[in-house]
Amino acid sequence: MTTEGVKRKLSAILSADVKGYSRLMGRDELGTIRTLTDYREVITKLVEQYKGRVVDAPGDNLLAEFTSAMDAVISALKIQRELTDRNTELPAERIMEFRIGVNVGDIIEKGERIYGDGVNIAAGVEGLAEGGGICISGTVYDQVSTKLDLAYEYLGEKQVKNIVNPVRVYKIPIESEPVKNSDLICAIGKYSEILDIENDNKKLPVPDRIARLGVGGIPLPCFFPSISSAAKNYLTPLEHLNILSAVRHPLFLISAYDILNPDFKVRKLIKKKIAKAAEVGQIVLLDSGVYENRWSKSKERWLKKNFRQTLRETNCHLAFCYDNPNPKTEVDKIITNTTRGVLKDKKVGDFKNVLPIAHAQDPEDFPTICAELARKLNPPLVAVPERELGEGVLEVAKRVLSIRNALNNTGKYYPLHILGTGNPLSILIYVALGADSFVGLDWCQTAVDHSTGHLYHTLQFDFFIHQTQFGSAKNLPFLTRLFAHNLQFYRSWMDRIKVAIQSQLISEMINEFLPKHIAERLKQYQPNLSN
Repeated sequence: MTTEGVKRKLSAILSADVKGYSRLMGRDELGTIRTLTDYREVITKLVEQYKGRVVDAPGDNLLAEFTSAMDAVISALKIQRELTDRNTELPAERIMEFRIGVNVGDIIEKGERIYGDGVNIAAGVEGLAEGGGICISGTVYDQVSTKLDLAYEYLGEKQVKNIVNPVRVYKIPIESEPVKNSDLICAIGKYSEILDIENDNKKLPVPDRIARLGVGGIPLPCFFPSISSAAKNYLTPLEHLNILSAVRHPLFLISAYDILNPDFKVRKLIKKKIAKAAEVGQIVLLDSGVYENRWSKSKERWLKKNFRQTLRETNCHLAFCYDNPNPKTEVDKIITNTTRGVLKDKKVGDFKNVLPIAHAQDPEDFPTICAELARKLNPPLVAVPERELGEGVLEVAKRVLSIRNALNNTGKYYPLHILGTGNPLSILIYVALGADSFVGLDWCQTAVDHSTGHLYHTLQFDFFIHQTQFGSAKNLPFLTRLFAHNLQFYRSWMDRIKVAIQSQLISEMINEFLPKHIAERLKQYQPNLSN
């Protein structure tokens, strides 16, 4: 292909074809052609209605391009519903069902035609759909899952024709209703009040749990990449935020200290970037800033009033309370002081969804403290720091299980959030014992091997550059490629854990990724893992 008139760009691609087309033509050639012509007109109209264009339509195939993944998915749903209705008017032997696949990727445009891996993946994903069904790639899911509340079903990583690396694939039942994220979030302007947050704490048995965090329907378990000036790399919090925004990671945490502390110009840019992230459907969790202030060794104290000012002025969805990491008092006073602090943060910060962080002098006290905070505050989740739960991953795991049991005894299912945990294998262990949500810095301080979940020094990213499309993107800076590579892993890793829980196969995942002696010990702690 000559380079004259050739342009590269990122697009959403919809690929469709007719299931059993040769069989239909063999039975009734003229009738099939008439139906195909009518259905192609319907598809073209619905593609154009959602700001797309039909690029090509040879035989029973159709290829369309959109500038928005959300428009492509909604168009696909409308197409399948319309064609399903029309099929009810046809004899059974003449029913014509299209399979649809949607992908977001890099394409080459020459004239009116498009080429490249972005197109090939769309066609490959289409081939995995059922007649009358829709499948989307992981890149589409990452962009629409927090904006369209659909019944996504993860099918796993699939090998598609002419593509080297496996592709994450999701199925969307056509009965799903395309509810935009703005319908789930009330007033995503100044303070982003969340609808019905209290009603999301369902009473669920531990083995069958798949809770949903009460904000935008975030599926659990989930991982919040942390943006922090304490990160051990040379990028600023704003640069970390730029990367997370560019890849549209569905959720992240940012420290209040790192929002208010920079000079006015940087502060303004950070707030603008956060507001834009919330606008496009990314879930923003605000941290108190206490840790960053201590890490910076600043002589200026980070005061409650600084945190609450940031809380009032920042467009976030959830926020951790201003916490005291060293509560030198008895359990009852810790519970009372934490409860008062959360309520005060809500009132003075003019913000509803403030989350409690539990601290304790003795790790044995965490179950009692967490359960009482849940009863008194009815929060969307209860958070505990990993480093305070024990001295090794197994000791922490036992503590997680005891906290989970205490929370379940409240009569409601309260998600348990672990602070400072970004190691994929630790996340797997803690999920198996009852934790639901995590935040950590590992995504921007290490290089992850997608095949094992092991973390390595950032310099060893070269070992794994073949695992994602970002590794070979030489036009991007090294750390940008590395962090995008890591973020893609965390999305697929959490999806894999979620599917394992839903399918009651978490023990198989533990056996696959963890040393045998660790797996055996976990089964001693939690007999359900032996099933």
